[in-house]
Amino acid sequence: MKEDGGWSLSRFRGRLETAIHVGNEMSTNVEFALDNLKYRKDGKFDFEEFKGMHHLYPSVLFPAFRLQNAMMQAMGGEQFWESKKLELSMQKEDERKREANREAREKAEAYKYREDQVRRHMGSIKYYLMPKNRAKYYEVYPLPKKYRLMEEQERANAKREKQLAEMRKKKAAQ
Repeated sequence: MKEDGGWSLSRFRGRLETAIHVGNEMSTNVEFALDNLKYRKDGKFDFEEFKGMHHLYPSVLFPAFRLQNAMMQAMGGEQFWESKKLELSMQKEDERKREANREAREKAEAYKYREDQVRRHMGSIKYYLMPKNRAKYYEVYPLPKKYRLMEEQERANAKREKQLAEMRKKKAAQ
């Protein structure tokens, strides 16, 4: 794809033909697919349209996948590539877990910092003996915006779950 947001249709057709189809003629299925796709007004073909083409007309890219499979068999074999896919998948999962742990740590630190501020402002005795009064101090010492939004989302989800549970209960009673 080009930096300006896509290929011209004629350039894309040429690249597609040379990359995955032999000879100067593309199959009628490919021609049909390219003729029936909706393009941007500027006549460019961007990645979203490319994905749409693959979704609507998977046979267009089938030769590319066949070539990929043949190359994989010739270079390392199926077992090598399956282990490589598993390795990459595990790396992604590990990274996702590290990110989730980092987010959880940051969230815990933000809550702890807020609680410390409220406890200092209220004083330890009031903080522990009058927990209902903490709410007004939470307004004075709010959480960072992303955690406030998360709390709102959690409250909305809990409310929705409660409503669903009530509906299920009513339905079961009938």
